Amino acid sequence: KVRKMIELRKKNNIVKEQVASPYRSWKPRVLTKRELGDFGEKVVAEFLEKQGYVIEEKNYKSRAGEIDIIAKTKDEIVFFEVKTRTTDDFGSPAEAVDQKKQKRIRNAAATYMICQKITNYDVAFDVIEINISHIENAF
Repeated sequence: KVRKMIELRKKNNIVKEQVASPYRSWKPRVLTKRELGDFGEKVVAEFLEKQGYVIEEKNYKSRAGEIDIIAKTKDEIVFFEVKTRTTDDFGSPAEAVDQKKQKRIRNAAATYMICQKITNYDVAFDVIEINISHIENAF
């Protein structure tokens, strides 16, 4: 039964779960890009709360664009873009926030502030990058 479930998942390109079986060793779980991004955003949200930020919204979407995390301090509202990577093959995570992406984030932030009637805050745009690496046979 376990073997058939694993084969079915492989055949249908479904994310592989860790499966305990007397016939197989533990199978590593493969994260999709979306799951990796969600993981990074969760870690960052917890980090920001410990730093004193109040999380107002996560994954805010509007026609103008998307913002990963919106947080406030007592006098500032910060729009965070979170980039999580497992490799630097295509540059650092922050380099993925190009001019086009920055424009979409600014437009989404303006939409958010208008919809929420926010006027008395300084505004900041921050990028937080998370690099995850696995060093096999490290010692």
